[in-house]
Amino acid sequence: MEQEYQPKPIDKEYLESSLKDFDSEVLRKRYLQSDDERLDAPVFTEAPDRTAIESGETLPTLFGKIKKWLSDLKTVAFTGNYDDLTNKPDAPNLSASTTLPMAPGVAAAGTETGFARGDHVHPLQTSVSGNAGTATKLQTARTINGVAFDGSEDITVSTGTTLTAVLAAGETTLTFTDAAITGDSIIDIYTTIFGVSPSAMEQNENTLTLTFDAQTKAVGVKVRVL
Repeated sequence: MEQEYQPKPIDKEYLESSLKDFDSEVLRKRYLQSDDERLDAPVFTEAPDRTAIESGETLPTLFGKIKKWLSDLKTVAFTGNYDDLTNKPDAPNLSASTTLPMAPGVAAAGTETGFARGDHVHPLQTSVSGNAGTATKLQTARTINGVAFDGSEDITVSTGTTLTAVLAAGETTLTFTDAAITGDSIIDIYTTIFGVSPSAMEQNENTLTLTFDAQTKAVGVKVRVL
C-alpha cells in the first residue's frame, strides 16, 4: 500500500541558520517574521502617547505612533480646513471704524476695537500750548549790542556817534566835544595811517582829548562813540 507524502513543518530555527548568510530581505520578512510584522498585512494598535518615530522600529510600532498623531489632530488632519480645528483661539470680530478721528487732546489708550481705514484724515493741529505755541516772543529776552530783544517788537540798534578830525603834521593833540561822550561811553578810535594811535586819552564830561606822537604828515582820526 502506497503511503501519502506529508511535508514536514518548517523549522524556523533551521531556516534562520540556513539563511544567515543569504542576503534576501524579502525572504527573511516573508518566512521569519510573525503575522503582525509582515509587510503585506501589518497589524498595529494606536500608541498611548505621541512620540517621534525612529529608524529600526517595527511596522506595528511605527503605524501605532502615526495613528496616535492623526487621532489627536482629529478631522483637520484630513480636511486641512480651519473650521475643523478644535480649541481655536478667540479672535475679535474686527471691522472698519466709523468714528471720526479725535481732535488734539490729552493722550489716551481708548477702548474702540475697530480699525482705521487707510484714507482716514486727522484734524489739523492749529494750536499748541506753551511758549512754542505762538513763537512770537522769546521766553527769556536777549540783548543785541546792549539793546534788549525778546522778539515781541522791532528794536533799533544804535551805530553810535561818529566824530572825525585831522591831526596836522607836527601836532600832538586832538579834542572832540559831543553830548554822546560820557563816562559810560564806549569809544573806538580809527586813524588813516597804519600804526598810528593815541598815546593817551582823557575824557572830561562831554570832551575827549587824544594825545599823539608828532607825525610828519597829516593823520585823519575817526572817533566812534557808543
